[in-house]
Amino acid sequence: MGIDLHIVTQQVVVYALIALGFTMMLRATELVNFAQGELVMSGAFIGYTLLVVTPLPYLAVFIVASILTGILGMLIERVALRPIRMRQSPLLNLIIATIGIGICLRLVSQLIWGAAPLRYPVSVGQVGHLVVAGLPMSIQHIWIIALAVLSMLGLHYFFERTLPGIAWRASAYDSYTAEILGVSFDRVVTMTFGISSMLAGAAGVLIAPLFFVAQDLWLQGPRSFAGAALGQFHILGTMIGGPILGLLETFAAGYISSAYKNGIAFGVTIIVLMLVAIPRMPRGGSLVFRYGRQSIADLFELNDKQAARLRYAMSAALGVLAFLLPLLLDT
Repeated sequence: MGIDLHIVTQQVVVYALIALGFTMMLRATELVNFAQGELVMSGAFIGYTLLVVTPLPYLAVFIVASILTGILGMLIERVALRPIRMRQSPLLNLIIATIGIGICLRLVSQLIWGAAPLRYPVSVGQVGHLVVAGLPMSIQHIWIIALAVLSMLGLHYFFERTLPGIAWRASAYDSYTAEILGVSFDRVVTMTFGISSMLAGAAGVLIAPLFFVAQDLWLQGPRSFAGAALGQFHILGTMIGGPILGLLETFAAGYISSAYKNGIAFGVTIIVLMLVAIPRMPRGGSLVFRYGRQSIADLFELNDKQAARLRYAMSAALGVLAFLLPLLLDT
């Protein structure tokens, strides 16, 4: 089976956008927002509505839908998550709350737009083809890749050159010291939800033209979480890990079987989290990672020899499962 390199390129850059949202959230708030995929879906539906009911061009729809999804994310943080956080509830309560929020977003989208998949309208400015590096590419594909890359560059500029971005980095590195210096942690959390939701909304508008707009777009979230894990939950690492995951997933689907597509993403997530990067949050410090046998030894209270044996056993079991599960699902 052949692979459309245009589709591959678009998917990998969009994966990077979604994965960046996960990384930002985990770095700044220690929280994994499992509603990130539903925010991707929400951005796609909002963009579809704007294209259908307004005369706005695709670029304007991309900007407006991203902003509206960012506002939705901030509302979710203010209304649903902040009261739980203010009661100093365990982090697990917040994670479960994000899962519930994701389910609610899916149900609301089904009530508003229905369960039938919707095809994204093609704007006039997206029609036609250009030749890039000797390869013919549709203008629509060029728009998607260019906007995704510009979004990542804009995010990098925000963190490196603006005061709010520098404040976010300070809080993510050491929230206690940053708060002493006047950086409000609550504002950082709200800003994080807003920016990560904007990234999700942008990804939704970018990826929707490749597929139908439907509730199952939320699955882009868990897949992209694997890219964030592969990038060790670092901003720059995620920009690399997201595309790497997209390439692995697409080539596995193209050259082995499409049944392996989801298995690759979730298999990478399990392997990275269990065997490579066990997150540790030292008291008063930033999120750091322990690697390899040492992380397993710490997690299961084993010596190095036992940890090495356990790592090899888990790797072998995961490898067997990764190849057998798609075959079992097909049958």
